[in-house]
Amino acid sequence: DAANLERNLYFTVQLREMGIPIIVALNMMDVAKKRGIDVDVDTLSRELGCPVVPVVAISGQGLDELKREILILAEDKDEKAFQVTHEDTVEQAISAITSQITGISSSANRRWLSLKLLENDKHALSLVETSIYPLVQQWQQTIEQRAGEEADLHIADARYGHAHALAQLAIKAQGKV
Repeated sequence: DAANLERNLYFTVQLREMGIPIIVALNMMDVAKKRGIDVDVDTLSRELGCPVVPVVAISGQGLDELKREILILAEDKDEKAFQVTHEDTVEQAISAITSQITGISSSANRRWLSLKLLENDKHALSLVETSIYPLVQQWQQTIEQRAGEEADLHIADARYGHAHALAQLAIKAQGKV
């Protein structure tokens, strides 16, 4: 939703962190324009490392370009890397946990899984050996002590901060440079 870009970028940032190929269909461009919001699609695409296609779904505007991008993505298996850089303690935790995860070949997916473990995600916990649990708990405690908030909240705050910064880069009010 181009008219509420920052709010919707949080989920997009999460998807990009997962390391899966995506295309952002930036819908409601007409509503954004009426509100005086000009989204720099090229900047947003560059910063997210994936195609961003402006569309107005109700009128069909931009859907042909979206279909072209889908075909290109389906044929291109070379996904561009993306990650939110977290503060040092979280990055240290990710590194320590990632090095202990086995059975997953993709480093982006091991990183994502490490983040989800730190966030106490039940599905993530079911994907790893229980022997890694003490390491995860140790890092959760370290993050909480250093950051003053639980690890999952601290990681979410970093994502929100990243989404906010992306929105600030990409949104320009009409008539302003």
